[in-house]
Amino acid sequence: MSSQLHQAIELAQAGQKDEARALLQQVVQSDPNNETAWMWLASVAANPQDYEKAVREALRINPDNDQAQRMLNQVQAQYGSGSGDP
Repeated sequence: MSSQLHQAIELAQAGQKDEARALLQQVVQSDPNNETAWMWLASVAANPQDYEKAVREALRINPDNDQAQRMLNQVQAQYGSGSGDP
């Protein structure tokens, strides 16, 4: 795990969502196939659209991610299917 990702997880766990989100966005920008970073990014998402996008990215990387599938089902049930993002 990269030190940047590790630091972002620590920030998220400490409730510092804005700081964690900023670091996690850097991680996924440099490594778009980092499933762990996308899952953590969903956990600190600023809004339902960002949450859904992050979960969908995790599922793109690993379609068998049961946790991500449950998270997607939950957000779709709560906010409707699809946020308008591809």
